[in-house]
Amino acid sequence: MGLQLISFTSFFAVLVLLVRAQDQSGFVSIDCGIPDDSSYNDVITDIKYVSDAAFVESGTIHTIDPQFQTSSLEKQFQNVRSFPEGKRNCYDVQPPRGKGFKYLIRTRFMYGNYDGLGKAPEFDLYLGVNLWDSVKIDNATMIVTKEIIHTLRSDHVHVCLVDKDKGTAFLSVLELRLLKSDTYETPYDSIMLYRRWDLGGLGDAPVRYKDDVYDRIWIPLRFPQYKIFNATLPIDPNNNNGFQPARFVMNTATSPDNSSKDIALYWEPLDPTWKYYVYMHFSEVLELPSNETREFTVLLNEKSINMTVFSPRYLYTDTLSTQNPVSGPRLEFLLRRTAKSTLPPIINAIETYRVNEFLQSPTDQQNVHAMMTIKSKYGVKKNWLGDPCAPVNYPWKDINCIYVNNEPPRIISVNLSSSGLTGQIDLAFSNLTSLEKLDLSNNSLTGKVPDFLGNLHNLTEL
Repeated sequence: MGLQLISFTSFFAVLVLLVRAQDQSGFVSIDCGIPDDSSYNDVITDIKYVSDAAFVESGTIHTIDPQFQTSSLEKQFQNVRSFPEGKRNCYDVQPPRGKGFKYLIRTRFMYGNYDGLGKAPEFDLYLGVNLWDSVKIDNATMIVTKEIIHTLRSDHVHVCLVDKDKGTAFLSVLELRLLKSDTYETPYDSIMLYRRWDLGGLGDAPVRYKDDVYDRIWIPLRFPQYKIFNATLPIDPNNNNGFQPARFVMNTATSPDNSSKDIALYWEPLDPTWKYYVYMHFSEVLELPSNETREFTVLLNEKSINMTVFSPRYLYTDTLSTQNPVSGPRLEFLLRRTAKSTLPPIINAIETYRVNEFLQSPTDQQNVHAMMTIKSKYGVKKNWLGDPCAPVNYPWKDINCIYVNNEPPRIISVNLSSSGLTGQIDLAFSNLTSLEKLDLSNNSLTGKVPDFLGNLHNLTEL
């Protein structure tokens, strides 16, 4: 296992990316619970937020308790959408770029005692058909943020909240940020943020857009008995690496007071089998005299994971990342100065992500397309968003599916009785090739029973 060094892209590519990022063309920013068709630009970030009404078909909107509506609270936490009905409720977002593109997807939650019950809930968060994470909120003012970097399998992103009988699920904010495809490269579709630290931060406030073109949120963290160094000139004035950590973050670095000490960064996973990717961002913020050298190696649990020494470059960002995921009961990264080095190691920022292996197959895509066509054709009002059959325990209402080994689930039963259907039976039903039962009773359908239903060889009840 080794460390990979990511350096620069061309100035032209960087310029194009900056222009694209500043106009937010790769952003989807949703404030959950504000009135239909409303929008605003955040006073701090200038990010444009829109209502969630166009992305969801269920739930009720609320304002948090006035006692928690402080002037320092971000506007996105003033309202929520809660889901008192149904086990699974989904958002359906079609971002600017679809299948095959990489996005940072972020959900944020603040209870704010919006329901007056004084009891913060616990529920599960799904991305598509797979469990993303659990959301546990301890009190009214606690803000929970869940982030995942995900390569899209389709043109739609389905973020779903699943009830665990521990209070009503809700959502405050949903954000998507388009990333460069050659960053955060792993063999996995998804990696979940564990920590993202600004290790030389001078203040207490997190750093995000516009300083970070991808709107990553950098949390300041300072170590006792460490120095902080601040660059007098801007970092990466002409070039930068593809990760583009926030410049305000890269302008500062930290180093031990005792120049002979290692920089130690460690954590103890709850599950030693969990797999992590680590991205360390470096920039030399001091112009070193010719007789001074800063050089160090990176160790994992006292074992070398790169065969060469590393020297941060002056006013230039380099990123060292683990090429393969790391796991174990304790993960300790050490930055250790070499015998040649006259100065201790430094570091500016670090990101750690945990692998999320999405193993559940989505519903057969021909079935999905057929159901969405039927829903649109007849204006079905059944909270049919997300995947029809998965997760296994939470299929759509009035739908039954068959699950065979690792094959995509297929729909075997559809109940559309008393659903206000009008017109003829649509050809889309013919694409439900595993259908065994179809209930269209108590509607106002016209015309004869179409011949194509006879080609559904498993259909035994109509």
